[in-house]
Amino acid sequence: MSGKKDHREIKEKIGLSEDEATGIRRKKTALRGGDVSYRFLVDMMPDTIWMLDTDLNPLYVSPSSKRILGYSPEERLRQHLSDMVTPETYARIVNAIAAELEREGKEAVDPDRIITIDTEYYHKDGHTVWLENRVRAIRDRDGRIAGLFGVSRDITDRRRLEDMLRERIKELTLLQSVANFIESTDSLEDVFQKTVDEIPRGLSFPDCACARITLNGQVFQTANFRETGWRSHADITVRGERLGTLEVVYLCGMSDEVGDPFLDEERDLLKAIARFLGRVVERRQAEEKLKESERKYRELSILDELSGLYNSRYFYRQIEKEVDRINRYGGSLSLILLDIDNFKVFNDKFGHVEGDEALSRLGEVIRRCMRKTDSAYRYGGEEFTVLLPVTRCGEGRVIAERIRTMFKNETFFPSPGESVHLTVSLGIAEYRPNENMKKFVHRADQLMYQAKESGKDRICVESSAEE
Repeated sequence: MSGKKDHREIKEKIGLSEDEATGIRRKKTALRGGDVSYRFLVDMMPDTIWMLDTDLNPLYVSPSSKRILGYSPEERLRQHLSDMVTPETYARIVNAIAAELEREGKEAVDPDRIITIDTEYYHKDGHTVWLENRVRAIRDRDGRIAGLFGVSRDITDRRRLEDMLRERIKELTLLQSVANFIESTDSLEDVFQKTVDEIPRGLSFPDCACARITLNGQVFQTANFRETGWRSHADITVRGERLGTLEVVYLCGMSDEVGDPFLDEERDLLKAIARFLGRVVERRQAEEKLKESERKYRELSILDELSGLYNSRYFYRQIEKEVDRINRYGGSLSLILLDIDNFKVFNDKFGHVEGDEALSRLGEVIRRCMRKTDSAYRYGGEEFTVLLPVTRCGEGRVIAERIRTMFKNETFFPSPGESVHLTVSLGIAEYRPNENMKKFVHRADQLMYQAKESGKDRICVESSAEE
């Protein structure tokens, strides 16, 4: 009687013909003991063999289901597929079946084709198991799908390794991005903002993650940042000193049962990024110090410490550039050369300290009289020069007169109860096209000596230049 009952149930469930139902019944009978060798093979194979009807109710499940999922075949036959798998998996199965049925209605496909789909099953003890399923259709005599036949293999370990690999790849990609930001020429502010925007992409739940960096009072954060109870952080330190904090927050999707949503690997990742950021801050600080040192060194190498003006070495470098510019593109250039009158007498009478004070005060006067485009130099001893780009001699005379008058009005007190006024003699020359640079300077020098020989405290300009 049992055989007839099985025969009737199979026939009614999937609507097979008499002959097809009989065939399936015979197969089931063989599994129950009719064919010992076949039953032994099915019982011993590690994979699970199963059949479903068109409503996704199980018709047959092989004994390996007990070992893999904890459910005996008898228990499985009392469940619907939706009870066996996670909701996400069930939705994918339904969508896959719908897609295959749609294919059959639109194109000629192999009726015996096999599709592969990974599914997440519930184990009887509560955890989930990933199975790889190779599935093909059971068809009636008219070729219509009457059920599904499949073989399932446990791939939980493989999926776990794949998930771990994907997470590690995300972390490495994030670290590489941060490294690229650090190596870029972007400002420190841009590096920190780009880093904070990139961090959520390396986490397990990027869609509901946000990040913030606080450093020396500055705050860099993702647009969606807000504080919740699900937070992880790492300190940003430079040479052992804490300068700021990197923090990551999960905004949603965490139930109270989750507890700490951050993996140990994610906490290690945040610490690694914080170390990176500490190093970039330290490196940028070192670069700034180096730049400042180089700037000061350059200034010291081209500045005259006493007068605060550029030195003669830098003068020749700059006048060469100006002369080259005029020879290439045309224009005008004037040069003032001036000297303190009777400086040796003043220096011998009152001493070098007072002499140095006179040189320093003259430097201050020259700086106050110059325009932004002009540059001044201590040429040597008590001699000074002023380069006047894009300036004719007549315009240069105005600046020279300003220097002469302002310095003459300076009062020196080289000894108690004694005040002294000093004067300067100035010569102005205008550059002539393709003139030798040294000859140009020599002309200005000669004009200055002409001013001294003419009575001092005056300006001499070539008569042709004033016309």
